[in-house]
Amino acid sequence: MKYRDVEYNYQEWTTYRGEKASCWNCSDKSLLKNTDTVSFPTQTQDEMFKRIDDYIDNRSKHLEMQELNNRACTEFYNNNPNLPKD
Repeated sequence: MKYRDVEYNYQEWTTYRGEKASCWNCSDKSLLKNTDTVSFPTQTQDEMFKRIDDYIDNRSKHLEMQELNNRACTEFYNNNPNLPKD
């Protein structure tokens, strides 16, 4: 399925307890490019539309937050040299 040229899908599965479960999921690489987010789920299709709208309409905000997170991680590891870096 597509919304605003972004691919997403509906998934159903059975939990380890035998219960039915479902969600809407988006892993569109072009939408999530330059972020640490690989995919995101929502419970309803309407929520999916809102999340996609947010990623598109507020792209610069998301990229700024990603850059801030990257700088914070770099600073943390620079100040804690004995921690593994992977």
